[in-house]
Amino acid sequence: LDEITDPEDVRAAITASHCGVGLLATAHSDSPEELRRRPMYRELLDSGAFEKIVTISMRTDTRTYTVSDAGEAKCLG
Repeated sequence: LDEITDPEDVRAAITASHCGVGLLATAHSDSPEELRRRPMYRELLDSGAFEKIVTISMRTDTRTYTVSDAGEAKCLG
């Protein structure tokens, strides 16, 4: 799913995830915390449709991936 922006997208993703469909989605955010502050994304995350959040940051020609799981994050250089 590319850039979930509509409540209907959220409902469809939650329904699909409860039917055994694995999901990969994109959303623009500065951090997992900021994403969770948005009501639509909080509903999606609270539903259990996703197990991980991957944040991709770019600083001085270095891309960094941070994987968040249940409030914990670790850096994958």
